[in-house]
Amino acid sequence: MRATRRATSSRSGKRPDDVGSMPMRTLLYLSSLFLALPSIALAAAFLVLGTAISAHSLLGFLGVLLETALWLLPWGLLAIFAAFVALLVAGFSVRLRWLASLLVAALAIGSSATALALITLHGNGSLGQLVFFIPAAVSAAIALWLAVREGRASVTAAGARARADDARIAAAVITSEMGSHVRGNDDAVRPR
Repeated sequence: MRATRRATSSRSGKRPDDVGSMPMRTLLYLSSLFLALPSIALAAAFLVLGTAISAHSLLGFLGVLLETALWLLPWGLLAIFAAFVALLVAGFSVRLRWLASLLVAALAIGSSATALALITLHGNGSLGQLVFFIPAAVSAAIALWLAVREGRASVTAAGARARADDARIAAAVITSEMGSHVRGNDDAVRPR
């Protein structure tokens, strides 16, 4: 039974552990992306509120919030939505998943570092707040694992394609050289 399974899977070109791994990797990527979103939103809120609070007056605070909202409405939300859709679509592409995973890991790590730095700078951090950063840490771990696995797979696949291209080019060169030698010998044998 096991021998037939190996023979079947080797004929299809896939190892038995690779069968069905692409939908699972896509699901892992999507879960990583959605686990990073709360940390990204918290870091963005901290940055906006930190800028608004630094105005030192109620009118300045409201002015910064209004300025941020005016920036977000025409182009900011569109750019954020386009970046989110691009990350979603890249997660479904086998070629781009490693890059998208790296971006998700960078976003999760960067947003967590930003929020943690702002919390510790104000001196009001506690161990209970660290629980909020567990999803971002899990997201970063999954995304980095996917980036390493997918990056290695894409490098291996690119190397295999390059070796196949090199083999085709070498075969074409050998064939053309053999053809020219044969034609050259025919010209030498024929009387003129």
